[in-house]
Amino acid sequence: MTHPGWVRSRARRAPPQTAAFDATGLVAIAVSTTGDGFELTLLPKYLVCLGFAAAQAATAITAYGLMAALAGWASGVLAEAGTTQSASQRGHG
Repeated sequence: MTHPGWVRSRARRAPPQTAAFDATGLVAIAVSTTGDGFELTLLPKYLVCLGFAAAQAATAITAYGLMAALAGWASGVLAEAGTTQSASQRGHG
């Protein structure tokens, strides 16, 4: 049995020539994650200084964490539903 032409042509094609490792994306993620950590450390104290009760500040931080987790999950679902470029375009409207 023969395979369709697209299977044979894909099998012979060489992989695209790209850099072996692109660390700029990893550095950006590390900086972003570090910024979130600093933010979550300082924000409750700031909210309490503004006059919020400690329980209110804790609720705000919990809501922030849940929304960040939901956004991370949604971005993964969108990226898996298509290409990362199409997910980015959907996000930018």
